[in-house]
Amino acid sequence: MIKRLKIETHNITFINNDATKHVIPTNSCPDIIVSEIIQFILDRKQQVSIFYNLMKQVNSNTFFITEKIALYIGTKSSQKNKQS
Repeated sequence: MIKRLKIETHNITFINNDATKHVIPTNSCPDIIVSEIIQFILDRKQQVSIFYNLMKQVNSNTFFITEKIALYIGTKSSQKNKQS
């Protein structure tokens, strides 16, 4: 991805850490955060929790590139009731 975006010459830091608890150093403000998680860990480390933790530590100009964020509101049974 780094080559595809042509950003090899930029200051890039890879961090392998629990992103739900990671603290970004105060002397550093990333321009881009890429968050990828392994599928079988999704139950324990939800992408929304990761996003929320990192989002509150950076400024509004930071871009987030995430694997997937999905929020579901309501239930499937309510869909059936509308069709009846």
